[in-house]
Amino acid sequence: MASFKGNGRNQKSGRRRGDLDPRRRLALESLEDRTLLNAGPWQPTNNNVADVKNGPLANAGQSLIKAYLDYQTFLQHGGSGSFATSSYNTQSKLIEFKGNMVGVDVKGAGNPTTFQTALRNAGVQIQHFNSGLEIAEGLVPVASLPAVAGLSQTVNVSPIFRPQLSSGLGGPLLS
Repeated sequence: MASFKGNGRNQKSGRRRGDLDPRRRLALESLEDRTLLNAGPWQPTNNNVADVKNGPLANAGQSLIKAYLDYQTFLQHGGSGSFATSSYNTQSKLIEFKGNMVGVDVKGAGNPTTFQTALRNAGVQIQHFNSGLEIAEGLVPVASLPAVAGLSQTVNVSPIFRPQLSSGLGGPLLS
C-alpha cells in the first residue's frame, strides 16, 4: 500500500496518479488560419503546345501532349487512315484510341450542364458524366485537344490508359 504521508504535500501514490506527469505532457499548438486560393481553370503563359509546364496543353499532361504532337506529324506526312493504328502514334500501346480520337477524362468546374454543352461543342463524344464530381469520360478528336484543354471550365484533361498485364516481376507480360 502507498503512503499518504508525502511529506505533507498530499501527493498521491505513483501507481494511482490520474494526471500525467507535467514533463510527459504533449505540447500542442493550434494551426494558424489558412485560406487556400482557388486557382480556377488553367491559364497558359505561352502558345507552345509542346511546353508541358506552361503551354496551352499543360493541363492535359505529357502523354496527351505527345499524342497531339504525334498526330500533327501524322497529318504532315499525309495523314491517311486511322491515327490509332498509325506508326506515328507512339502512345497507342499506352492510351485508348479509336480512329482519330483519344479516350479522355475531363475534370471541370462550374455549372455541369454548361460544361457538358461546351465539351460537346468542342467535339467530345461524352460516354459517361458524373455531375457531382464534374468529370466527363469520352472520346475527343486528337486535333481538338487544345480546344478542350482551353475551355473556360476545364480544370484538367487526363488520358484513359489501356490496361497493362504484368508478370508480377516488374515488367509487362504482354505488349
